[in-house]
Amino acid sequence: MLRKISSYTAFVNFKLDEILLAGVYGLLLLFMALYPRVNHDVTLYLYMGREVLDGKVPYVDFIELNPPLIIYLNTIPALVEKITPLSVVPAALLLGWLLTVWSTLHSRHLLSMHFKHTNPQLATAIPLTVALYSFYLFAKADFGQREHLFVLLFFPGFFARWLRYEGHNLGRWQAILLGITAAIGVLLKPYFILIAVLPELYWLVEKRNLSNLKKPEVVAFGVIAAAYALHFLLIPAAMREAFFSGIVPLMLKGYDVYNAPLADLIRQPTTILVATLGLAGLMPWHKPADSALSLLRALSIVTLAALSTYLWQHKGWLYHFIPVYASTLVLLSTATLSADSLAWNASQRHIFRAVCAAFILICMREVPLTRFEVWEVEQFVEAHSGPEDAVLVIDTSVEATFPMLLRTGRASGSRYYWSPQIAMIYKDVPLEPDGTPRYRALADSPDNQRYLAELTQDVLERKPKLIFIRRDRCNACPPSFSILDYLTEMGFIDRAMSDYRRLKDLYQGGPVSAVFQFEEPLPETHGETLMFGDDFSLLAWRLDGGAVDACQTVTLSTWWQKRQPADVNYSLTLAVVGSMGGMGNNDSAPANWNTSEWPIEQTLSDRRSLKIPCDLSAGEYQLITGLYDPQTGAILPVADAQGNSLGDFLVLTTFKVD
Repeated sequence: MLRKISSYTAFVNFKLDEILLAGVYGLLLLFMALYPRVNHDVTLYLYMGREVLDGKVPYVDFIELNPPLIIYLNTIPALVEKITPLSVVPAALLLGWLLTVWSTLHSRHLLSMHFKHTNPQLATAIPLTVALYSFYLFAKADFGQREHLFVLLFFPGFFARWLRYEGHNLGRWQAILLGITAAIGVLLKPYFILIAVLPELYWLVEKRNLSNLKKPEVVAFGVIAAAYALHFLLIPAAMREAFFSGIVPLMLKGYDVYNAPLADLIRQPTTILVATLGLAGLMPWHKPADSALSLLRALSIVTLAALSTYLWQHKGWLYHFIPVYASTLVLLSTATLSADSLAWNASQRHIFRAVCAAFILICMREVPLTRFEVWEVEQFVEAHSGPEDAVLVIDTSVEATFPMLLRTGRASGSRYYWSPQIAMIYKDVPLEPDGTPRYRALADSPDNQRYLAELTQDVLERKPKLIFIRRDRCNACPPSFSILDYLTEMGFIDRAMSDYRRLKDLYQGGPVSAVFQFEEPLPETHGETLMFGDDFSLLAWRLDGGAVDACQTVTLSTWWQKRQPADVNYSLTLAVVGSMGGMGNNDSAPANWNTSEWPIEQTLSDRRSLKIPCDLSAGEYQLITGLYDPQTGAILPVADAQGNSLGDFLVLTTFKVD
């Protein structure tokens, strides 16, 4: 009877743990649906994934510092965006959620192979820990970072290798799958190789069984690693040349400019605590025959290896600590639940579940009540540019550009989505006696010349509507270094931005940027000036797109001046009208700027397109433009320079549909 009661109690506890794991999955998916948010690094790679699907070549059409595997992976959510109603961020979150579920459930399955009869709760507790940590990363907007993907892809393969050395057999195709996924995770960053190799070396020394190196998962891992290395011979020559002759040498020479002092990283309380826990797990305090404790030792090695990669990278960025936190949490779960001869007592179960519940509540509280922060720069971009316009941010931090470009839907105004090259090139720049950098001291540097030449080419060809240039001290730059002063000193402003006017300085989540707006030059020859009401002058207009007809897309360029103050924010319309009224229009603020804020007598340009409807019935139609108050519908009448009325709208052209 007591045995039956004990078995029933174990069954109930096991089911409760399964319910808790399912609850974490459900809450994570719910919060992803309510608050779809990812950070700047993830949005950067999602943007690159889109670009690759559109035919762009990495390191040629856009510049990236890291190896290309993460870019390839982000083509998957970009493809989901193309073939489903999901946008790229929800698609990435959904795929990340599926990966989290697969990783944790597969880990649970593997651990259950060993602990099914001795401690089934432990087999669920470890995956639950990883799932809870993924929930926390989502709450902190670090879900989907390369370090997080590594954790999800690596741990199932790690548990499979532990089972091998414990004498278990795995299905061939299951082993191959785990080898492939582990290889993808490890290859995301070269540093991760240390985390994969060190526990393998420990098992080889401990078990002295070289035959385990011939298992399918090891072979699959090696094949994927070799294929990734060899694929560099197959990529376009321009991509290979740009990466190995441009990016790699620059990174080796200058990326340490972003380093934090190693002594400071070592002295961090978290570093000391993790190192202590990892070393404690290696101490000979337990019986070597305890299989759970052999797992504990291997996890200790993974934790110390992850800590070593954090210190090796030398940056001190919090997301670099993700593998450290994940392995430490799994280590603590294993240590707690393998105590007392690998058996859970009632108090341990209650404590662990209470910790899990508290962790869920913390995660729920961390998730903001809005979908994302909207910085002033994003509001400014949406107010002063159109969906088809490009925007360029020149800054040494990626946070200045992303997630702004992805959220606003704007194209990048340059192959340089961000400009860490500036910090790397100028890390050892000499200073003037007053402490200001000698910008021209490195004017002849090949890296500097290449960067400025390519940036100039991009601006002249793409003509981004807005350019944001960091004007105070930039991230990782020398003291008193100003990107705006640097570009001015190098002649970039004069060469590439002669058609730009400086609008204002903008608070951008902390750093201050000078904002420049492109103004298409007024045509040398144009017709007479037209008046729109008492406040606005149309200096010139041009209609592009060929003959106007059904199904054709026409583009109207206009040049305006504001003659006197006006408090109304007018809309500019480009519309097709016929005998039955309006048949299609494109309405928005002219020059993508509230007219109440226009400077007096300053020329502003507007460019907008309209596709003529394909289903127009036979008859005569007009293509018109004009200004109106969107709040009241009041129209500004049009007159010529002599004051003769031309009606409510300017008729650009007429066309017939047969």
